[in-house]
Amino acid sequence: MTGKINVNENERKVLEQLAEDDEVCFYFKSLAGDGLDIKAVRRACRSLARKGLAEFHRGLFNEDGQVAGSGYGITSDGLLYINPCDISGCGGRVSYDYKKDVAGKFNWDVGFDTKTSRRIRECEDHYRKSATAEQKQIL
Repeated sequence: MTGKINVNENERKVLEQLAEDDEVCFYFKSLAGDGLDIKAVRRACRSLARKGLAEFHRGLFNEDGQVAGSGYGITSDGLLYINPCDISGCGGRVSYDYKKDVAGKFNWDVGFDTKTSRRIRECEDHYRKSATAEQKQIL
């Protein structure tokens, strides 16, 4: 992904929905909702495609194996845009999303309250470098 890409609120909503299942393409109708009508979804999808964050696919099939038409799916650049690594300048996509308490200790049960913990989102490489012994047992 090169340069700074700006997305508006509607594009962000659509991109987040596309990122929920990056193996699937979505119809406009399935993306509508959350304050977006089909026209707004259409504009957002086409704009995201021009920016390289989504792509158009023809000849889709539904779960029953029947021809279902066309739709949009997220690109690897779109996934990177919506889920970047917390490490500044990394350029990697988040693979691990976990919490540490204020002392920096790993804890599965800590909530996202900023007074007691902080959320960490890292790519594969940075996670392997920063993982605690307890986390490395899971790797």
